[in-house]
Amino acid sequence: MLISPNLPRFAPGGPGIEPRWTRGTKVAVGTAYSTSSRVWYTLDYGCVTEVYYPTIDSPQIRALHSCSRTKTKRTQEQ
Repeated sequence: MLISPNLPRFAPGGPGIEPRWTRGTKVAVGTAYSTSSRVWYTLDYGCVTEVYYPTIDSPQIRALHSCSRTKTKRTQEQ
């Protein structure tokens, strides 16, 4: 596929929204036990607030959502 150099290069729906990051308070920072891990995370009162990859100074997410199933197979989102 050839791309014309005269066409603007925006992602679909781009250029996107303004960057917004979580609050600055942190109570913990962590990573995997393995020394080869390149993922770090921060916590604030039991919640993951930021995830960093491939270096600890490169935040990569704005929000992290988890999904779990109960014994009755109902899905719960957080």
